[in-house]
Amino acid sequence: MQTYGCERCGSHGGALTPCELSANGTLLAEATVHLHADKNRPAPFTIVKVALDDGPVIRTLLADGSAAVAPGQRVTGRLAAVGQSESGETVLDLRFSIAS
Repeated sequence: MQTYGCERCGSHGGALTPCELSANGTLLAEATVHLHADKNRPAPFTIVKVALDDGPVIRTLLADGSAAVAPGQRVTGRLAAVGQSESGETVLDLRFSIAS
């Protein structure tokens, strides 16, 4: 859970209440990374800025193999397997793709 604080009222930490958010939104911006220092995240990959239907704006990754995107397009998020933990469990992360 993100506990950095509310941009509107300044509340943070224990003053925040966890809630579920829709994984649907509108693409605001995108950028493709062609060179990255982390060997665990091979380039190229695309970072997207999404305005969720529930209000927050997030930055995340576009799902691997997604078609080209442009601002204004509708996108939807899903949990995707991105690797294995040291204990052998599947690691999931949120990835967005063009809504169908």
